[in-house]
Amino acid sequence: MAVVRPIAEIVGQEEILRPIAQARIDKSAASGRRPGRTYDELVAAAGGRTELEIEIAPKERETLNQLTKLTGDPSYARIAERGSIAVPFGHLCSAPAGSLLICGYSIDFTLEEAVALEGR
Repeated sequence: MAVVRPIAEIVGQEEILRPIAQARIDKSAASGRRPGRTYDELVAAAGGRTELEIEIAPKERETLNQLTKLTGDPSYARIAERGSIAVPFGHLCSAPAGSLLICGYSIDFTLEEAVALEGR
């Protein structure tokens, strides 16, 4: 069964970086921006909380709706309808000062789901 997973990581921890996170880091570097934000910047962006709401891209919302049809599990449609994923990052409060952090999410499919969705 597919899993929608929030991600909050320290930039540069290769043992936990996912390909999508690395792609965002590369894109930021290519555009001359910092790849990530400090802990304090994330807290400010989250309005003083340690959880950030990340908007789900329209294409991924459609994928979640297709997963509902494929699996019969309505939880995917509820996530798509909500339109965002809550990403907690409080566990990174002890990151070394100045560390850059990234927040996002992943949708991890089973092989069977990936094959079925590929044909849609």
